[in-house]
Amino acid sequence: SNRSLRLGLATERGQAFIPQEGSGMEMTDRLRHRYFALRHGDSEANVAGIIISDPAVGTVKYGLTEVGFAGVRASAEAFAASVLGVTAGGGAPASPLPHVRIHASDFKRTAETAQTFADTLREILKDHCSEESFVPIPTVELRERYFGELEGGPNTRYDDIWDIDRQDASAEPCSAESAEGVRSRTGWAFGHRCAGVPW
Repeated sequence: SNRSLRLGLATERGQAFIPQEGSGMEMTDRLRHRYFALRHGDSEANVAGIIISDPAVGTVKYGLTEVGFAGVRASAEAFAASVLGVTAGGGAPASPLPHVRIHASDFKRTAETAQTFADTLREILKDHCSEESFVPIPTVELRERYFGELEGGPNTRYDDIWDIDRQDASAEPCSAESAEGVRSRTGWAFGHRCAGVPW
């Protein structure tokens, strides 16, 4: 159905990802839903200026800051207005709303982003969406890229890895997960786990 939306909460640099021709990500003809990506809100790791990519740490520590929570609420309001055509206190929508499902990594900063986004949508949409729309779906394939030896170090080191990625997407510098590995697992999530769930 074209009336179905999936929101994947990504953790990479706050940019929406649009596959480029020849990138190996040409899946649009096979996807059953529309997808939107949202970066996690400002986190305690962002404020500390450190890399947190190990699930043993990121799933239990370094959640959102107050600025992060506020930013997520604003993003949910903007999503409701610009994509769904509904504003807080604006009454019933003019047409039936699409199904909305939120998939998110289980990292604390991302799970808090997903739940805050869902709670804000619930308040705006009230009785216009199913309760399933407001229950984020943990999707481990959407986890932060693992940065290996850079874990816990300064986030200024990201560029060291990305410079190598541009030369060889299969490289694993500093024992980091390869860019190709990230693409493969996230592509699988959207092509199978997210898209394959019937509504």
